[in-house]
Amino acid sequence: MMPIANVGSITFMNNNSFIVLVRCNAIIAIIKDIEKNQTKSTTAILLSLVEEKAKQEKPKLVEVKFAKVQTNKEAIEVTVPKIRYERLENNMKSVKKDFIYVLDKVKVVKSSFGRGYLKLELTEDELVKFRRGINNY
Repeated sequence: MMPIANVGSITFMNNNSFIVLVRCNAIIAIIKDIEKNQTKSTTAILLSLVEEKAKQEKPKLVEVKFAKVQTNKEAIEVTVPKIRYERLENNMKSVKKDFIYVLDKVKVVKSSFGRGYLKLELTEDELVKFRRGINNY
């Protein structure tokens, strides 16, 4: 016949489970004691340090005066020479065309493991050409 131990509303059929319960209760009591006694002193030390720092630092009031800046409500127009404007437009068109070409060469590759990735299908010569072109702008 197995020994029976009664603890409150729980009945234990063997002695080993009773010993485990007693040890768990003892550990819980020790942890609660540590929380009550040891962390309060640490908290008090930290609070005292913060209070001392707050007492040492006096708030500084700084008065800042802003000068009134008068702004003209008229829009300032910038004149750009027509030749320069046309060059910039041509450069923009060229860069846009190259960018569209590169985007057309991008392919999505789905991987069976992990996330998919993008693959750029350009030759080395094309890559060198685009790098030179970007550096010239």
